[in-house]
Amino acid sequence: MSSKLNVPLGRWFGIPVFLHWSWMVMFLLVLITSPAIVPLYIALFVLVLLHELGHCLAARSFGAPTRDIMLWPFGGIASVDMPVQPKAELCGAGWSSSKRCSGAGVFPATGTGLQFLEFVGLL
Repeated sequence: MSSKLNVPLGRWFGIPVFLHWSWMVMFLLVLITSPAIVPLYIALFVLVLLHELGHCLAARSFGAPTRDIMLWPFGGIASVDMPVQPKAELCGAGWSSSKRCSGAGVFPATGTGLQFLEFVGLL
């Protein structure tokens, strides 16, 4: 999924990770309009990366190959060839969800959680 406009972030656990060009546009928009929530946006980026790595590592435990991870402004895509097995699907979904839930406390801890919710229009 690499492109000349996407930024390679290296290989994490042997998996190529890319930052989509639109992430940088969104980051600049956040930086210009609401600099106070920049730490929150970076925390969101880290949580998305952990979430996608969770999918990849769970797939790897079942022998499934992972092509890459692409990180977008509000999410990510792990390109994984998961085997068609209920246990593998459950493990892949559960591992990444547990990582996402464990990171849920990051947003209130930043002190800008309410600002983020206001920024995205939820308040």
